[in-house]
Amino acid sequence: MISRDDIEIEINLDAEIIKDNINEGNRELFRLRFEEDMSWREIAEVLKTTPEAVRQRYSRELVRIRKKFGIPPCKFNAKKPRNKK
Repeated sequence: MISRDDIEIEINLDAEIIKDNINEGNRELFRLRFEEDMSWREIAEVLKTTPEAVRQRYSRELVRIRKKFGIPPCKFNAKKPRNKK
């Protein structure tokens, strides 16, 4: 599952820096996701793989980029309970 931290990285890092640092094999995945605004399923069809494999490649690439730029791992808990009133 993609976390809020993943989204923040995508927003906070300059797009050109990200493009220049994405592994060659994953550039098409990122291009389809952000420039073509495709879903995981659509990307999987283009790349002839499964949506899960696409998400996994994407997540691993974000981890690699985080390490390269010294960005700490995400700490967002998707199942954190909401405050009840």
